[in-house]
Amino acid sequence: MACQYTLEQPETPMQLAMQRFGYLGNSDVIRHWFQRGWQMRDADAQNCFEPFILTWIALNAWGECVTGEERDQIWVRALARDKSLNQVFSDYLNGAVQQPAADRFRSRWPIPLVQAWRRHDPLQPNTNSPQDRARFFAEHKIPFEPACSLQHFDRGEQIPLDWEHFLPATYRVRCNLFHGEKSPYDPVDAEIVCASFQMLVGFMDRLGHFSCTRPNTFVGPLAAT
Repeated sequence: MACQYTLEQPETPMQLAMQRFGYLGNSDVIRHWFQRGWQMRDADAQNCFEPFILTWIALNAWGECVTGEERDQIWVRALARDKSLNQVFSDYLNGAVQQPAADRFRSRWPIPLVQAWRRHDPLQPNTNSPQDRARFFAEHKIPFEPACSLQHFDRGEQIPLDWEHFLPATYRVRCNLFHGEKSPYDPVDAEIVCASFQMLVGFMDRLGHFSCTRPNTFVGPLAAT
């Protein structure tokens, strides 16, 4: 079920063109990047930065391919709102193995744009609770993901643990990491990167597009596009 706050946006969800990936000349290169990340799926927290980057490169290339969009914010939003991907992610979460990493990652939401936060040093939230962090970020106009976090908290709700909220949060981790705002020597940074990586690489493996041996698991309209 789509987030009610996302539904307030009038934009129509994009139809993903999955068949494009099959015709892509460098699809094997994309699978290669994913396989390198997958091989390190059991890395400890301090060693998850490299496999996260490798896995994201594969997702980035695939996302641009199936959406036809090069701008990160557009293809990320298109993937996050796709009903079939949300269903695959929901099925993926039903596995007990994934739940600990999923819960650890959600406990760190919302994820701020650290570069913007640094401009407000030494200001800090009153507490490190997700609710206080969201209110602090909103008050100081620090971008954060999921962007609807505060709306959920104000309604007394948890942020839904689904693909629609997971992918934007993971994209924010990606931005912080690529811009040098995450350190493997910081336990919190390492935990955030590790938990998001473990969830992302497992989900991508389940999709089947990225594995040389695993069949495509999409069913229904998504597989037929």
